[in-house]
Amino acid sequence: MRKWGIPQEYTEWMKRHLGNRRTTISFNDYQTAAFEVLNGLDQGDPYLGICYLIYNADLTKITVLKAGEWILLFVDDAVIIVCGKNFNETHEKLQDVMEWNGGVFKWAKTHNCKFSVEKFQQLDASKKLIPNPLNPKRRIPQPRQALILGEQHIPSKETARLLGVLVDNKLNWKAQCTAALAKGQDWLIQFGRLAWASHGINTKYIQQLYLSITVPCILYTADIFLTPQQNIGKRAKNSRNKQASINKLASIQRWSMLHSPTYSVWNFRTLGDIFFGVFITVSG
Repeated sequence: MRKWGIPQEYTEWMKRHLGNRRTTISFNDYQTAAFEVLNGLDQGDPYLGICYLIYNADLTKITVLKAGEWILLFVDDAVIIVCGKNFNETHEKLQDVMEWNGGVFKWAKTHNCKFSVEKFQQLDASKKLIPNPLNPKRRIPQPRQALILGEQHIPSKETARLLGVLVDNKLNWKAQCTAALAKGQDWLIQFGRLAWASHGINTKYIQQLYLSITVPCILYTADIFLTPQQNIGKRAKNSRNKQASINKLASIQRWSMLHSPTYSVWNFRTLGDIFFGVFITVSG
């Protein structure tokens, strides 16, 4: 805390707040002997958020931006991003960031932190294609290899989840689009049961449920994986895939209108846009 310029009065108070703590663990009819608590904050402590930001702030200083290295943090989620000419170079950079004398493992040791390396995820992302050895006329993605950290082999995955977003190793967001559609279809099945005309709930409550639950689930981080399409020159395959995803998301809106008590046979798509007032930006 003193390193980051926090006044000494606050740091001394925090020392007293975290010092000389003892606790016991009780389960069933058994209670352990009292033992000293050496690290961590109490559950629900209002200082937990800001203390954690101070605690792991030094992690962002390990990488070298000019060398194409970044560490991104969100509370206890961390991701290391490195760029290179090939996967061998990126793996060497990752090993250096993790294992060098001032690296992540050294930081963990000095900060009383233990990483579960077996739970690490690795994503080798590249759109580059190479000739197929069995058929030179066709091109295939570059082969991916496992990352070696000490005795652990971390396999390269096709997708990795970061803060609820699926990032794929071809950078086309196909996995995230599929997950968004699955969420929307699952919610709309449950949503449709509440919209039955005979014994469903009131229309205004259906609208509120749709806008507050279904739409945020479907469009979470849509500004990342549903980028606007530009018709410049020849349309790329990736553009066609995204347009197909947008059309499928628009179909979810039309499906919801079919199960709405305000559904009208004629011009139901326009009525749906007016009623729900959200998917116009997606389907248009």
